[in-house]
Amino acid sequence: MSDDGTHIEGFVDSVAELLRQATAAVTPEVAQALRHMELSWAPIYTDILYRAVRDGARRLGVEPQLAYDAILARATLSPGATPPSSDDEREERYRLELFRTVLGWRLQRLVAAPASWPDEPGRIAPLEQDTDLPRIAVVVLSCNRLEYLRNTLHAFHRTIEHRNCELIVLDNASTDGSRELLERALELRLVSRLVLARTNLGNARGFNVACAHADPRAALYVKLDSDICPITPAWESRMLALSRSDPRIGVVGLSQVNHHLLRTAPSVEAGGEAVIPWSTWAVGSCMAISREAFDRLGYFSEPPGMAYSWDDVDYWMRAMRAGFLGYYLRDVQAAHQTALDASRYRSAAGARNYRLVRALLRKHGRDYDIGARSLSWFPPEYRDLGGGNRRVVWEG
Repeated sequence: MSDDGTHIEGFVDSVAELLRQATAAVTPEVAQALRHMELSWAPIYTDILYRAVRDGARRLGVEPQLAYDAILARATLSPGATPPSSDDEREERYRLELFRTVLGWRLQRLVAAPASWPDEPGRIAPLEQDTDLPRIAVVVLSCNRLEYLRNTLHAFHRTIEHRNCELIVLDNASTDGSRELLERALELRLVSRLVLARTNLGNARGFNVACAHADPRAALYVKLDSDICPITPAWESRMLALSRSDPRIGVVGLSQVNHHLLRTAPSVEAGGEAVIPWSTWAVGSCMAISREAFDRLGYFSEPPGMAYSWDDVDYWMRAMRAGFLGYYLRDVQAAHQTALDASRYRSAAGARNYRLVRALLRKHGRDYDIGARSLSWFPPEYRDLGGGNRRVVWEG
């Protein structure tokens, strides 16, 4: 990070001391409540710790993420470390966990993709097919967020292990160079199928059109938002394994290292994994739908006149009423890119009418409960599209 090790050590020490001061008032009773996630404590220390790392890194002329990693490297226990032998050591480990949570909320943990990606010969292998393995269809939606899209695709290729993983990207009429990047990725076989929409289809319809072009034999449909970067290697294989461990599991999601609710939610065990029930918080930025759930429920709802809606929450409402379970893999993580939202990109969420969407979800819930609205949705226009051309222009 710096040639002056003394400065780095002093910086790490000062942040560690700040952390000790910030948690000094935590009594054993409060600490126990925090450990069991009975209090929403992450916001308490967020700003003071984040500012300390950001400002200290700026003084040293290094990236905040590198400073953060240096602090964790200093504090993290080595593999095979013995259990805490005293209350002081136990409390120190708890402070470290607090620090991880608070900083993880504000800092993106994944190194950004090189601006030259995908033109990195020999560094990223093309997608492969192994007919002896179940098919996993991963769907990404793109719309004028080139840098985020590049990071997401780069992270996807850095972390997958499944040799029968299909990547379908639908571009919603981007004009910022996203289409050129995707055309190149398709040429290099880093994208399995590219769907180019003539107009912006919005989120639910965009994902539906992309899913309709996936291999119809897919055992798992994964909705991966273009601002989400998978971190944990083999994440898609663990999603598949969990979904197959119990036919009642219809929805599986990745946890997010910088989502405070997911990082602090209590977990249970399912399919040999530590999992967080979707009833804690429904967010489908990286969600997988099992074959069984898709065959029963079908596609995302497309509310008339709404380009952007809470498609993931609505799908979970349907899955829950159909008797399916949903879990996040607690230890299988992704990062939500947010660094450029204010300076370069306007989040799609900002264009939503939240009051209208909430009212719509309440109405949908009531309609599902009384049978006025079907839990299943299979539009005829999406039939028989899967497994076709690698490059598709969508006129609809």
